[in-house]
Amino acid sequence: MDKILLGLTYLRPGQFPASRDVELSVTPGEGSMLLDPNTPPALGTLQQGRLVIASESFPRFAPLTLTLAGADLRFSTRNGRLLGFTLRDRGEDCLKLSCRGIYRAAFRYKLFWVPENRITVRRFNSLDGDRETHLSLNVLKGSVGAGGPGFEKLASGEVRWGSLEIRRAADGELKLQLHGARMEWDVAGGTIVGLRAYGSRGAVGHFNLFDHSGAGVTASVSVLDTLP
Repeated sequence: MDKILLGLTYLRPGQFPASRDVELSVTPGEGSMLLDPNTPPALGTLQQGRLVIASESFPRFAPLTLTLAGADLRFSTRNGRLLGFTLRDRGEDCLKLSCRGIYRAAFRYKLFWVPENRITVRRFNSLDGDRETHLSLNVLKGSVGAGGPGFEKLASGEVRWGSLEIRRAADGELKLQLHGARMEWDVAGGTIVGLRAYGSRGAVGHFNLFDHSGAGVTASVSVLDTLP
């Protein structure tokens, strides 16, 4: 399996419903997509289970190359802390993931932008001597830039204030490469309910998607292509 479709429904300002399809694919030989439990993938919407997108298991820092079509990525920071990130299209947030929450109070997140084509998310665990885990995104196709006024970055590359965006190229694609990475998307009842991200040193983030289905806001994942 090497290509999926994220079907996102969300509310525009004024509580007007909208939808957006975002295509996510893995470059063959540079990462893999699989289902847990390991059942043969079927074309269509995934109803239950876990979708795993990961680097190959050997070597340890094997590349994971992802192509995203249909949305940009935006990271939001305040006073040196990464608050969360969104999938965004034409100025609208289609999917929001937060780093905050009472069950994650022991962790704090920082965002670094250096060099110009690399963004690194760092997590610090206050219950383990501020042990750090991190995950870097190298932008192979697309551009990185400030997402609005009030943006502030230190000489070290640490983003202190404002939003940072990874924007699609002119043909609508955004290509990212990670190393030693793993992402797990949990699906229940046909809806994405959570995301976990790992680097080579362990967990980098556990993000929940709150149940807004009563307002018609959902996120689903569909299998588009399977490898022969």
